[in-house]
This record gives sequence, structure tokens and C-alpha cells, in this order.
Amino acid sequence: MITLLRVDHRLLHGQVAFSWTQYVGADCILIANDSVPGDELRKTTIKLAKPPSVKLVIKNINDSIEAIKSGVTDKYNLFIVVESVNDAWRIASAIDEIKSINLGGIKAKEGSKNISKAINLLPTEIEQLQQLVGKASKWRFARSRTIANSFLRNACNSGGQIMVEALLLGLVAFIAQSEYALGTSLISRPIVTGLLTGLVLGDVQTGVIMGATLELAFIGSFSVGASIPPTS
Repeated sequence: MITLLRVDHRLLHGQVAFSWTQYVGADCILIANDSVPGDELRKTTIKLAKPPSVKLVIKNINDSIEAIKSGVTDKYNLFIVVESVNDAWRIASAIDEIKSINLGGIKAKEGSKNISKAINLLPTEIEQLQQLVGKASKWRFARSRTIANSFLRNACNSGGQIMVEALLLGLVAFIAQSEYALGTSLISRPIVTGLLTGLVLGDVQTGVIMGATLELAFIGSFSVGASIPPTS
């Protein structure tokens, strides 16, 4: 199953390798590019960025299309990353299964139009995207910020119970100290820091627990040296 097709001129890097792979639930990343297979330096760099538990495949565009059509990728939750809109257009035009494209980093070129902070499109690229939109009614093009926000919401939902418990622990601790106003104004700092750390490290639950621990330690109602609750 194809989880997402992403356009990013950097191909595989930290944000894509960990945050995005986790967000789409991918167990295989396909780097579809015509130059990388013959470039040993780029291949090595990309391999170094790969999450240890995820399979990485590097193929040119035509071979990528052929592999997907043959069905050999069906057993994977496949996350496809390409370097350009043209590459995405070539693949999406040939593979009906692709219904969602994420426009990530697309660097500025001569004649390109700035669409957002990290997205710059040539007139031909805009036309190609319009062709894909006209291909089916369920196409969804999302810029990085949109998906990043969705990822945050998804992470909060998946770890919702533990996060609520952690927030309540911190709030109760502040109330117990008769500093309700101070508690409500400061409680978010360690919690948010813990959550963001968890997002970066790919472990939201542990991040939130760390945030709650710091929240309690901040007012002295929980020893810094005490055991952190297990995450499983």
C-alpha cells in the first residue's frame, strides 16, 4: 500500500526519515530518482539517514513505476520520496493508487513562483499538479505545515490518555501548593518541552512523561531522583 508521495529536493533527511515515516506508518521508503542510483556519495548519505527499522529502496523513476505495478511493493506500507514535481507527476500519472501528494521542500529556480516558505513552483510544475488534480476527485495536496499539524494532532490523540494524566498531575501539584494561578500559567512549559522532545525523538509517550516529571520537580513535590513511570 502506498501511504504517501512526497516531493522534497533534499530527498531523505531527518524530518522525512523519522517524523514523516512515523506519521504515515511506513515500513519501507522508496527513493525514486534518476540520478541517485548511480551516485554512490548520495546513496551513502541517504542510507545514513534511514531509520533502522525501515526498509530503504533506491530506484530510478521507471524502475520504481515497474516495481509498484508488479505488486512486489504491495506487502509494504510504502512511503515514496521524489526530488521534483516532475518526478512526482511521472509516478502519479502512471500509478492510479496514488491519491495524496505532499509538497515538501522545493527550492527556488529561475522563473519559479513562491507558493509558501519552502515551496517554489515553475509554471510547468503548476500545470502538472493541475493535471493530477483533474485526474481524480480525491486528490489531496498538502504542504508540510498542514501535515505537521496533523502529525501533532495524531500524536496527541495516540498518547492522549497519558498526556492528560501528566497534565493533571502537574496541575494538581500546583493546586496543592496553593499556587493555582502560577500553576495554570507555567504548567505548559515543561509539558510542551517534553512533548516536543518526544515528537523529535519519535516517542511521544516518554516525552510527555518527562515533561510531567519536570513539572512536578519544578515545585519540589516530586524528587528528581525518583523513578520515572514505565512507558509500557
